[in-house]
Amino acid sequence: IRIAKERGEKMILVYGHRFYERFGFTMAHEKGIFRPNPMKGEVVRLLELEEGAADGVMGVIKYPVSFRPLIEEWYK
Repeated sequence: IRIAKERGEKMILVYGHRFYERFGFTMAHEKGIFRPNPMKGEVVRLLELEEGAADGVMGVIKYPVSFRPLIEEWYK
C-alpha cells in the first residue's frame, strides 16, 4: 500500500478474501468493478488511495497477457 501511494496510484485491486478488510479494502463489485466471468462469492477487493478514486470507474478487469495461465487455471 505504501509503495502504491508513493507511486501515485489512485487505487489497488486484489484478488482475496476477508483478510484484506483490515487494510480498508472493500468489495470491488460494490463499485461496479468485476473480474471476467464473475463467480459466486466474488472476491475482488478494492482500496481507494484517494477518496473517490473509483467513482465512475466501472466494468470488467482486463488482465495482462502474462496472467493468461493463471486465468485459464481458474476456469478449469
